[in-house]
Amino acid sequence: AIPNTGPGTPPLTGANMPPSGPQRLTEGIPDPVAIEAQKAAYHSSLDKQMSRAEDILVKQQKDQTDFIFQAAEVQKKQVMNQIDQQAKERELILGQKYSQQISDLHQQHLMHKIALEKQANDLSHEYQIRKMQEDLIAREHQLQHAQFEEKARQGMELHRHHRNEKLRLQPERWQYNRHLTVPIDVRAQPDIQGTRTEHTLQPGECFRVCQEQEGADGVLYLRLAD
Repeated sequence: AIPNTGPGTPPLTGANMPPSGPQRLTEGIPDPVAIEAQKAAYHSSLDKQMSRAEDILVKQQKDQTDFIFQAAEVQKKQVMNQIDQQAKERELILGQKYSQQISDLHQQHLMHKIALEKQANDLSHEYQIRKMQEDLIAREHQLQHAQFEEKARQGMELHRHHRNEKLRLQPERWQYNRHLTVPIDVRAQPDIQGTRTEHTLQPGECFRVCQEQEGADGVLYLRLAD
């Protein structure tokens, strides 16, 4: 502003005005000290903002990481529960399957034992029947054999009776084996241990027989004619 000198004061012109002060070029600009102070303040503010932002980001990262792992644990438990449930269901099905197979095996084993028992009983029964038949056949055979032997014995005795009767009526001429070198003793009884008589037969000697008799030892003895 130009100072008012009043009515009596002539107006100032460039020629009569005093020189103005030096122009202040740094006006409105903070000085280096203020700049350093402001810079330090801004640095501190930026560091705090950086620290707060970094803390927020770290916390967000941790929270999201925890959430991921918590969700993974939940999913893992769900999957494990699902796997356990599937395993238990398969175990139940497998147990039922093998329980049925074991039951069938026991049933087959029992049926085989029953069949074996029946077969053994049938065979034992058949054996008893056949054994009875066999015993009957054996007794019948023994009876027939005894009858045959008795008949043969009777026939032999009849034949011997007829022969002895014939020998009694007409003694038969015999000859002691001439190829032998020892004489044979004449016994008083039809027994190898019978009493010896004074007579002997020499090899090749002829004699007459009036009776044939079988001894208790099964040896055929000859009665010499007088």
